[in-house]
Amino acid sequence: MNKPLWPYPGSRWWKFDFHTHTPASRDTYWAKNNIDLSPEEWLLKYMVAEIDCVAVTDHNSGAWIDDLKKAYANMKAQAEAGNPPEGFRELTIFPGVEISVQGGIHLLAIFEPDAKTGDIDTLLGKVDYDGTKGDSDGVTRKGIAAVLEAILESGAIPIPAHADADKGLLAVRPGTQESCIDVYTVRQALDVEGVLAVEWVDSNKAYPTCVEKQAKKLTSILGSDCHTFHGNAVPGSRYTWVKMAKPTLEGLRLALLDGNGVSIRRSDEGTFDPFKTPVHFITAIEIGSARYMGNGQAERIELTPFYNALIGGRGTGKSTFVHALRLAYGRDDELNSLSGNAEPLRQFESFRKVPKKRAMTKARYVRRPGFVWN
Repeated sequence: MNKPLWPYPGSRWWKFDFHTHTPASRDTYWAKNNIDLSPEEWLLKYMVAEIDCVAVTDHNSGAWIDDLKKAYANMKAQAEAGNPPEGFRELTIFPGVEISVQGGIHLLAIFEPDAKTGDIDTLLGKVDYDGTKGDSDGVTRKGIAAVLEAILESGAIPIPAHADADKGLLAVRPGTQESCIDVYTVRQALDVEGVLAVEWVDSNKAYPTCVEKQAKKLTSILGSDCHTFHGNAVPGSRYTWVKMAKPTLEGLRLALLDGNGVSIRRSDEGTFDPFKTPVHFITAIEIGSARYMGNGQAERIELTPFYNALIGGRGTGKSTFVHALRLAYGRDDELNSLSGNAEPLRQFESFRKVPKKRAMTKARYVRRPGFVWN
């Protein structure tokens, strides 16, 4: 098994491909040329590209989802037994579908990782899709607003696919900033509460002027839209960095709410090293033998090189943590400039006072790359 890239608590960055296709999509290279591609071969292409999360979004079909999940489970079992397939790395599969909506607009629906092929079929039934499974030209009988609502009711996340390109919700007529699609239809779609993001292929393109204010509120994500393993749109060619604690649908939803520049970063934004950390930083602090905290067994609090927050009610140890950290760092003299009646100074003096017949409070911190101070 590969070692985790980020051993620290809290959120980390995950390389996410929001838009992919398997041979279940009839317009892929494999389907058109009758090429026998196994689920294992498909998965390994994304693993080798170091993708962490992949949304499987075939045209109006979820046919390959159960097979991919079964193949991945077998591959992971081999890895845990010490015999991993060459190129194997952990990957989270997000079941999904690319729905062709009435009017020709394409929408992605991203489900929780435990969803199955049957969940995709149920959604397609709800939106009245009666075309051929895997065919991108068949459309739903329901309009885009109704389809968006159905996706949300199914617990999935709706994302307009390649919104600035062909069959995209926000595509503009060449040489203008006018929408290709009826303005009422676009506004109706963007007004659906729960629409958080759009797949935007070309970051240099502008939104249609008629809905620019609404569209700018949406998070801009990127996927490969891979239909073949040859050419420019292959695994690892276009993706989105997503910051979340674990690869779950709720984590993804929160990241999309945070938006670009906070918890979302596109691969076309330049060089980005999400696992770069300072040469020295505190990874954990242990407190023992304090008046209330750490008696009997030291209290160990793990930290991250990102943002750390202490949250708790009165008397839960927030000040103890800060005071112990000040002692461990030897920065107690910094409070001497304060007035003798200042609350921070009085609290700290009370904290570091050693009661009679009691050992001195112990505080230690561990600072990367592994030096320990007592």
